[in-house]
Amino acid sequence: MATVMMQRTKQPLSTDRFAGFVRDFRSFLGDQAGASFVITALTFPVILGLAGLGLDATMWYQDKRQNQTIVDNAAVAGTIALSRDAALTQSALET
Repeated sequence: MATVMMQRTKQPLSTDRFAGFVRDFRSFLGDQAGASFVITALTFPVILGLAGLGLDATMWYQDKRQNQTIVDNAAVAGTIALSRDAALTQSALET
């Protein structure tokens, strides 16, 4: 009995063991339990990144719009100031 056990441990990887491994591996690949968790875990950082990019783009647009409004108001104020003072208008035309 001891020699039989000894022979089993000395044998290299048999085809039965390999076939069992292949069968288990195929079963593992075919198992879909938990697949939705993996998909969610992989897409969640992408969704968060896109949401952050959207917020940043909104802030960039808002800053640009605010700066453009300031420049437009300054141009209107300068035009009004030039129209009220003839000497200032003449000075602006000469320079």
